[in-house]
Amino acid sequence: MPALPATPAQHGGWRRARRVPDGAEILLGEPDGAEPDEEAMDAGERGTQVSTRPASAERDLESATTRAGSPAVSNGFSDPANPAQPLPLQRSLACNQAYYFWLEIGAPVLGSAMDNVVLPVGLLPADVELEVLLFAAPGGFAVPGDAGRIRVTAGSVGVTQTVSRPAVSSALLARRLFFAVTSPRQPGEYHLTCHLHYQGALVQSHDIQ
Repeated sequence: MPALPATPAQHGGWRRARRVPDGAEILLGEPDGAEPDEEAMDAGERGTQVSTRPASAERDLESATTRAGSPAVSNGFSDPANPAQPLPLQRSLACNQAYYFWLEIGAPVLGSAMDNVVLPVGLLPADVELEVLLFAAPGGFAVPGDAGRIRVTAGSVGVTQTVSRPAVSSALLARRLFFAVTSPRQPGEYHLTCHLHYQGALVQSHDIQ
Protein backbone atom coordinates (compact mmCIF):
# COMPACT_ATOMS: atom_id res chain seq x y z
CA MET A 1 0.00 0.00 0.00
CA PRO A 2 1.79 3.17 -1.14
CA ALA A 3 2.27 5.92 1.36
CA LEU A 4 1.57 9.55 0.66
CA PRO A 5 4.66 10.98 -1.07
CA ALA A 6 6.41 13.70 0.85
CA THR A 7 6.30 17.23 -0.55
CA PRO A 8 7.70 20.46 0.93
CA ALA A 9 4.17 21.57 1.80
CA GLN A 10 3.43 18.27 3.49
CA HIS A 11 6.69 17.12 5.04
CA GLY A 12 4.95 16.18 8.28
CA GLY A 13 2.42 13.83 6.70
CA TRP A 14 -1.14 14.15 7.98
CA ARG A 15 -1.71 16.79 10.62
CA ARG A 16 -4.76 16.18 12.76
CA ALA A 17 -6.19 19.27 14.44
CA ARG A 18 -8.88 19.52 17.07
CA ARG A 19 -10.56 22.82 17.98
CA VAL A 20 -12.61 22.71 21.15
CA PRO A 21 -15.18 25.26 22.37
CA ASP A 22 -12.85 26.72 24.99
CA GLY A 23 -10.40 27.79 22.28
CA ALA A 24 -7.66 25.21 22.89
CA GLU A 25 -6.17 23.68 19.76
CA ILE A 26 -4.26 20.41 19.57
CA LEU A 27 -2.16 19.77 16.48
CA LEU A 28 -0.76 16.37 15.65
CA GLY A 29 2.03 16.84 13.14
CA GLU A 30 5.38 18.53 12.95
CA PRO A 31 5.54 22.05 14.41
CA ASP A 32 5.99 24.81 11.87
CA GLY A 33 9.59 24.98 10.70
CA ALA A 34 10.55 21.59 12.16
CA GLU A 35 12.63 19.24 10.06
CA PRO A 36 11.13 15.78 9.40
CA ASP A 37 12.55 12.90 11.42
CA GLU A 38 14.43 10.82 8.86
CA GLU A 39 14.69 7.86 11.25
CA ALA A 40 10.89 7.72 11.49
CA MET A 41 10.51 7.34 7.72
CA ASP A 42 9.64 3.83 6.65
CA ALA A 43 8.47 2.91 3.15
CA GLY A 44 7.58 6.52 2.47
CA GLU A 45 5.81 7.16 5.78
CA ARG A 46 6.68 10.32 7.70
CA GLY A 47 6.88 10.68 11.44
CA THR A 48 4.77 13.15 13.41
CA GLN A 49 5.19 15.10 16.60
CA VAL A 50 2.68 16.68 18.93
CA SER A 51 2.32 20.45 19.25
CA THR A 52 -0.22 22.07 21.58
CA ARG A 53 -1.49 25.64 21.40
CA PRO A 54 -2.99 26.34 24.83
CA ALA A 55 -5.89 28.67 25.47
CA SER A 56 -5.70 31.58 27.90
CA ALA A 57 -5.06 30.95 31.60
CA GLU A 58 -8.70 31.66 32.38
CA ARG A 59 -9.85 29.21 29.73
CA ASP A 60 -7.36 26.59 30.94
CA LEU A 61 -8.76 26.86 34.46
CA GLU A 62 -12.31 26.60 33.17
CA SER A 63 -11.40 23.60 31.02
CA ALA A 64 -9.67 21.83 33.89
CA THR A 65 -12.68 22.40 36.11
CA THR A 66 -15.08 21.11 33.46
CA ARG A 67 -12.84 18.11 32.75
CA ALA A 68 -13.38 16.58 36.19
CA GLY A 69 -15.77 13.65 35.79
CA SER A 70 -16.36 14.30 32.08
CA PRO A 71 -15.98 11.49 29.52
CA ALA A 72 -13.12 11.74 27.05
CA VAL A 73 -13.75 12.14 23.33
CA SER A 74 -11.37 10.00 21.28
CA ASN A 75 -11.13 9.54 17.52
CA GLY A 76 -8.75 8.50 14.78
CA PHE A 77 -8.32 6.19 11.83
CA SER A 78 -8.04 2.41 11.58
CA ASP A 79 -7.22 -0.03 8.82
CA PRO A 80 -10.04 -2.26 7.50
CA ALA A 81 -7.72 -5.22 8.03
CA ASN A 82 -7.66 -4.46 11.78
CA PRO A 83 -10.47 -1.97 12.47
CA ALA A 84 -10.34 -2.31 16.26
CA GLN A 85 -6.73 -1.06 16.40
CA PRO A 86 -6.18 2.71 15.97
CA LEU A 87 -3.55 3.56 13.39
CA PRO A 88 -0.31 4.87 14.91
CA LEU A 89 -0.13 8.64 14.97
CA GLN A 90 3.18 8.59 13.08
CA ARG A 91 1.65 6.76 10.13
CA SER A 92 0.57 8.68 7.04
CA LEU A 93 -2.53 7.67 5.12
CA ALA A 94 -2.13 6.21 1.65
CA CYS A 95 -3.84 7.85 -1.31
CA ASN A 96 -7.18 6.48 -2.52
CA GLN A 97 -7.39 3.80 0.17
CA ALA A 98 -10.24 2.61 2.37
CA TYR A 99 -10.04 3.38 6.09
CA TYR A 100 -12.34 3.64 9.05
CA PHE A 101 -12.70 6.91 10.91
CA TRP A 102 -13.85 6.11 14.44
CA LEU A 103 -15.13 8.07 17.42
CA GLU A 104 -15.65 6.93 21.00
CA ILE A 105 -16.88 8.74 24.12
CA GLY A 106 -15.91 7.41 27.53
CA ALA A 107 -12.55 6.27 28.83
CA PRO A 108 -9.61 7.66 26.81
CA VAL A 109 -8.59 5.36 23.94
CA LEU A 110 -4.90 4.60 23.59
CA GLY A 111 -3.79 5.83 20.17
CA SER A 112 -6.45 8.51 19.84
CA ALA A 113 -5.65 11.47 17.61
CA MET A 114 -6.84 13.75 20.43
CA ASP A 115 -5.53 14.20 23.94
CA ASN A 116 -7.27 15.71 26.98
CA VAL A 117 -10.46 16.49 25.06
CA VAL A 118 -13.68 15.86 26.95
CA LEU A 119 -17.40 16.13 26.33
CA PRO A 120 -18.82 19.24 28.07
CA VAL A 121 -21.41 17.27 30.05
CA GLY A 122 -21.98 20.23 32.35
CA LEU A 123 -23.57 22.08 29.43
CA LEU A 124 -25.79 19.16 28.38
CA PRO A 125 -28.81 17.36 29.87
CA ALA A 126 -28.12 14.34 32.07
CA ASP A 127 -29.50 12.05 29.35
CA VAL A 128 -28.51 13.14 25.84
CA GLU A 129 -28.33 11.53 22.40
CA LEU A 130 -25.66 13.07 20.20
CA GLU A 131 -25.69 13.02 16.41
CA VAL A 132 -22.27 12.47 14.82
CA LEU A 133 -21.66 13.61 11.23
CA LEU A 134 -18.65 13.71 8.90
CA PHE A 135 -17.98 16.40 6.30
CA ALA A 136 -15.30 16.75 3.63
CA ALA A 137 -14.62 19.15 0.77
CA PRO A 138 -15.02 17.96 -2.85
CA GLY A 139 -11.91 16.20 -4.04
CA GLY A 140 -10.94 15.22 -0.51
CA PHE A 141 -12.09 12.34 1.65
CA ALA A 142 -15.09 10.31 0.51
CA VAL A 143 -17.36 10.07 3.57
CA PRO A 144 -20.76 8.48 4.24
CA GLY A 145 -23.76 10.78 4.33
CA ASP A 146 -25.43 8.97 7.22
CA ALA A 147 -25.20 10.15 10.81
CA GLY A 148 -24.31 8.02 13.80
CA ARG A 149 -25.81 8.47 17.25
CA ILE A 150 -24.37 8.03 20.72
CA ARG A 151 -26.40 8.22 23.92
CA VAL A 152 -24.65 9.68 26.96
CA THR A 153 -26.14 9.44 30.45
CA ALA A 154 -24.73 9.96 33.93
CA GLY A 155 -23.87 6.27 34.17
CA SER A 156 -23.36 4.97 30.65
CA VAL A 157 -22.39 5.73 27.05
CA GLY A 158 -23.57 3.66 24.10
CA VAL A 159 -24.01 3.75 20.33
CA THR A 160 -27.68 3.89 19.38
CA GLN A 161 -27.25 4.19 15.61
CA THR A 162 -24.30 2.76 13.71
CA VAL A 163 -22.99 3.97 10.34
CA SER A 164 -20.50 1.27 9.33
CA ARG A 165 -20.19 -2.17 10.90
CA PRO A 166 -16.65 -3.55 10.57
CA ALA A 167 -15.71 -7.01 11.77
CA VAL A 168 -15.17 -6.18 15.43
CA SER A 169 -16.73 -7.41 18.65
CA SER A 170 -20.30 -6.49 19.52
CA ALA A 171 -18.97 -4.89 22.69
CA LEU A 172 -16.79 -2.50 20.65
CA LEU A 173 -19.63 -1.68 18.25
CA ALA A 174 -21.77 -0.82 21.26
CA ARG A 175 -19.42 1.97 22.32
CA ARG A 176 -17.45 3.05 19.22
CA LEU A 177 -18.81 4.61 16.03
CA PHE A 178 -17.16 3.63 12.74
CA PHE A 179 -17.38 5.49 9.44
CA ALA A 180 -16.05 3.87 6.25
CA VAL A 181 -14.06 6.57 4.41
CA THR A 182 -11.74 6.71 1.43
CA SER A 183 -8.65 8.89 1.49
CA PRO A 184 -8.09 11.53 -1.24
CA ARG A 185 -6.78 10.40 -4.62
CA GLN A 186 -3.93 12.91 -4.70
CA PRO A 187 -1.35 13.81 -2.04
CA GLY A 188 -1.80 17.15 -0.32
CA GLU A 189 -3.40 18.78 2.69
CA TYR A 190 -7.06 17.92 3.26
CA HIS A 191 -9.63 18.35 6.01
CA LEU A 192 -12.08 15.86 7.46
CA THR A 193 -14.55 17.45 9.86
CA CYS A 194 -16.53 15.60 12.52
CA HIS A 195 -19.47 17.36 14.18
CA LEU A 196 -21.26 16.37 17.38
CA HIS A 197 -24.79 17.78 17.50
CA TYR A 198 -27.52 17.79 20.12
CA GLN A 199 -30.99 18.62 18.81
CA GLY A 200 -29.46 20.52 15.90
CA ALA A 201 -27.02 22.54 18.04
CA LEU A 202 -23.28 22.06 17.53
CA VAL A 203 -21.62 20.66 20.67
CA GLN A 204 -18.11 20.01 19.31
CA SER A 205 -16.30 20.21 15.98
CA HIS A 206 -13.25 18.03 15.31
CA ASP A 207 -11.04 19.09 12.42
CA ILE A 208 -8.71 16.38 11.12
CA GLN A 209 -6.12 17.87 8.81
